[in-house]
Amino acid sequence: MQSFLARGCGDSEDHAVLLCNLLIGYGLDCYVCVGTNGEGSHAWVMQRQMIASPSGVKTKPKVIFWESLTGQKMDVDDPRVHRFYR
Repeated sequence: MQSFLARGCGDSEDHAVLLCNLLIGYGLDCYVCVGTNGEGSHAWVMQRQMIASPSGVKTKPKVIFWESLTGQKMDVDDPRVHRFYR
């Protein structure tokens, strides 16, 4: 990580690890995902967030994908997710 930050550039895996560590530092449940996008191998961050029902009981996790190179986030139900990430 030190050389990645010192150089000021890196690939999607470097960015994904840095973003995931930052989000974990804020107490979020995050994981680095490795796969492909339209341009070849790629890495992004998946965040799981427990959603509470109206009665206050935690029911199922909500999944959000964070694009490692731009910081954009997409809900798992967003149609762009299946087009960009495999």
